[in-house]
Amino acid sequence: ELLTAIDEFKVDALLIYKIDRFNRNVADFRDTKKAIEAKGLEMISVLEGNISQGSSLIANILASVAEWESEVNGQRTRDALDQKFREGWQPTPPPIGYMSVGKEKERKTCKPDPYASPIIVDLFQMYATGNFSILEIQEWLAGQNIVSKNGTGLGHSVIHMILQNPFYHGLIRWRGQSKKGKHKAIITK
Repeated sequence: ELLTAIDEFKVDALLIYKIDRFNRNVADFRDTKKAIEAKGLEMISVLEGNISQGSSLIANILASVAEWESEVNGQRTRDALDQKFREGWQPTPPPIGYMSVGKEKERKTCKPDPYASPIIVDLFQMYATGNFSILEIQEWLAGQNIVSKNGTGLGHSVIHMILQNPFYHGLIRWRGQSKKGKHKAIITK
């Protein structure tokens, strides 16, 4: 999109804030920089200066540091999520019917949502009777104001995922593993 915009609008230079905010991959940085310079533009970083002038050594070193930093941060995040799972907590946000708890900069856990969890329990009970189709349950959930995170009604596939999710009866899953979680189950297996 950026290269298309450069062709569409008359520009003399590309101004970026910082190399590590522009690209997190050395190969992408090198290729994008070459494409920009081939169009006759200068590439100027607010913090590092004109990176089109002189040797590309410093710019490539800064891009390499950004790539390394991204890899380290990714590994730290994966380690933290793995640790959360080992401790019995779902590493990802909880499903519909639960809410995250914990203050800013605290490890988030979850508890049943006082409004939504009884409705999710009713969903399981309704489906277990065999008297309600997914379409009927979908309409019923919409009437109960149970919606997705983006505010739309729950689709068929989301309802199927709810009905098949062992989280509701106490299991957590992460990276192909499952175990009993520390959260409160809202249904029995």
